[in-house]
Amino acid sequence: MSNFSAYTEQSVYNWALQNVAMPASPVTVYLDLSTADPLDDMSAIAPIIDAGAPFARQALAMAAPASVNGVGTSGANTGNIIFPTATVAWGIITHGIIYDALVAGNALFHFQWAVSKNIGIGDTYICAISDILVLIR
Repeated sequence: MSNFSAYTEQSVYNWALQNVAMPASPVTVYLDLSTADPLDDMSAIAPIIDAGAPFARQALAMAAPASVNGVGTSGANTGNIIFPTATVAWGIITHGIIYDALVAGNALFHFQWAVSKNIGIGDTYICAISDILVLIR
């Protein structure tokens, strides 16, 4: 299950009710990880720092949307997403964030993982196919 970011909420509102064009669709979206719920406005994001710097977000491919029993639309990731091996302990990964850019950019969605994972030195965080489900109702 996913939540819209404040950026996405405002973009949809402006498009639907204010006659403002939607921002251009990103060519690629990227997955980032957090050790805390980032909230819709991303004010509480807890980024992963490795070797003194935030690690790189990973490209994310999503399936075409499908109807969910007439009550929404959903899609899941179509490939494994493998993050670099941790060189320091990252802590407990609890949330994911989907961005429209590799660096900076806008958060589009955020969600809590079904299972939190504690990543220590030498561990690799892997998100398997269909681990990410974006559901819009």
